[in-house]
Amino acid sequence: MSFRRFGGVVFDCDGVLLDSNRIKAGIFRDILAGHPGDAVAAFTAYQQAHPGLHRRDLFAYFFTEIAPQVDFRDQTDRCVSEFSRRTLDALGGCAAVPGALELVARLHNEGVPCVVVSAAEAADLAVLLGGRGIAHRLGAIRGGDRKKADHVLDLLAAGVIARPLLYFGDSRADLDAAEAVQARFVMVSGASDWADGAEICRRRGHDVVPDLRDVERALFAVDL
Repeated sequence: MSFRRFGGVVFDCDGVLLDSNRIKAGIFRDILAGHPGDAVAAFTAYQQAHPGLHRRDLFAYFFTEIAPQVDFRDQTDRCVSEFSRRTLDALGGCAAVPGALELVARLHNEGVPCVVVSAAEAADLAVLLGGRGIAHRLGAIRGGDRKKADHVLDLLAAGVIARPLLYFGDSRADLDAAEAVQARFVMVSGASDWADGAEICRRRGHDVVPDLRDVERALFAVDL
């Protein structure tokens, strides 16, 4: 009954619904494997320091700041396309975060609107989540073409979701978005690559859970 107090639930995808962060990190490294090792290491460090950043922004940073290229736009476009292709191939059999698919199904059955707002491409998300049998349970799937908070505000304005909001994420970008839209934030830590995320979230008064199994009891123990 506790979830019904919310007018909408926002999910990130990587690290929240799918245990995909490490797989994607490996794909980034593989695509850049032809570049010097120290440049790839610098890219990995930048990526880990900026979890939730869109793939285009990450590759653009590499080709303008780490390993500058005259044709950086073409290089970025090529890598983004290659990343999308490899991601769809690799994540088709990726494990779901424990409890994630069941939670989305439960919320849908209880009439609580759910949306996904991710830094990934919306078209890729639709394919991946459709393959897991949950795309039809989502009121919207939004990708990394805009800031996450802007997507959430648009979905609120359109009536797809309503306040109060519950927001499940695993990155600083998710935390910032949740605070910007005044949602109750829950960090899902078990598959996150945000090294000090759990500590930061607790200091800011947010809940931290390892995965989405029995999450209602973890969040609403006082009420149960």
